[in-house]
Amino acid sequence: MQQPGLYWHFKTKYDLLAALASDILASEHRASFPEAGESWDAFLLRNARSFRSALLAVRDGARLHAEHHIRTPDADAAAQLEGPRDQLRLLITQGFSEKDAINALVAIGRYTVGVVLEEQSQEGNQPGKAERDQQFEFGLKALVIGIGTEGMRGSPSE
Repeated sequence: MQQPGLYWHFKTKYDLLAALASDILASEHRASFPEAGESWDAFLLRNARSFRSALLAVRDGARLHAEHHIRTPDADAAAQLEGPRDQLRLLITQGFSEKDAINALVAIGRYTVGVVLEEQSQEGNQPGKAERDQQFEFGLKALVIGIGTEGMRGSPSE
């Protein structure tokens, strides 16, 4: 497709990049919904791991997401809210206040984007994949434990 053709479908470059960011998550982020009977901590761990994998699936995926994750105005608003609504419902039904549930999801999301931003911006100067994975896991588990003590005094399961 040539550039003029792109702008037939997308009014601005921002709209194009926002659609791309949305498509990456839709195709690569496989754990954005809680499973039946899943604990809040198991979901947060599984969700963050999947989110990280999705961001790492494309060059500059974290940067693209950070700058353009807001969906285009033409996107179905109800579909956009389905994932976060189910995530919030899981945390709230397991003892979190609405505010704590929102803060937990935001904290995990921002941690994940930040880690991947660093990974993707310094690829040549970073430790190997196994060490990066271990570092991500350490920080993620520490964050989930902290969320548990702040929100409902739980501890993360594997």
